[in-house]
Order: sequence, then C-alpha cells, then structure tokens
Amino acid sequence: MRRHDIRLKHFDYHAPGTYLVTAVTDYRARCLAHVSTDGVALSPLGEVVQRHCGLLPKWRPQVRVLDNVVMPDHVHLLLHFAGDVPAGLGAVVGCWKAGITREINMVRGTPGKAFWQQNYWERIVRTERELAGLRRYFRENPQRWLRKYGPG
Repeated sequence: MRRHDIRLKHFDYHAPGTYLVTAVTDYRARCLAHVSTDGVALSPLGEVVQRHCGLLPKWRPQVRVLDNVVMPDHVHLLLHFAGDVPAGLGAVVGCWKAGITREINMVRGTPGKAFWQQNYWERIVRTERELAGLRRYFRENPQRWLRKYGPG
C-alpha cells in the first residue's frame, strides 16, 4: 500500500524558508529521553540525536537548526534553509534520520533495524509570529508531556 503524501503539491521544498519537522521513533519507543519536573534528561540514544542536530549544518551548509527539542519518543526541529538546498527537505530529513539510525544501530548491535517511523511530519513556517509560537511550544513541550503521561 502506498503512503499518503502530506507535502503541498505546488511548494518548492528546496527553496529558502523555515520548516518545522517532527520525527517519531519506530513504534513510539520512549528511548530518547526521560521527562521529570526537573526537565528533560537525554538517554544515550537521545544524545546521539542531539549531536546529529548539531552536525546537520556541517553536512548541509545552507541548513541551520534554529531550535530543537528531543522528547522520549519524538524530536521537533526548526530548520531554516538559507538558500536553495538542491536535495530538498525530504532528502535533508532522510539523511539526518539515516545517520542517526546507523549510529544507534552500531551502538545497540542491531544493524539494519528501523529506528524511526517511516515518514516525518512537516509544516512550512510562514511568519515570525508563528516561529515565536513554535519556539514557545518547544520550551513548554516537557510540561505538556508531564501533564499527559507523567514522569517518564
């Protein structure tokens, strides 16, 4: 069965702009972090994800990570394309996820095992107000997690 395409049909995902990206672990495994009233404590796997967020601009110089939050079973990224990115958003996110998966599978001794859900969720950030709201959402995400799921 073919997956439903969530991308806008007539939008150029290679073009300069800012994008919200959310990637979710396979089967929503809560393996990236622990959330408590003290905040988010990254697991060793979460530290791999966080490090790869920092490495992304080195691999794709036109791409900046404006902000991110690593949660127990997902990651939110705010990516800014400073110029045309020949590979496009899908390839950038795909390479980022693949690099993390390779490293995590080496650490766990599970070569070829899926780590992420197959796709990712994205949104085009169109205004500074929307960007500020997303940054606030990132900051408040741990408190929302605690209210919904409790510590964990």
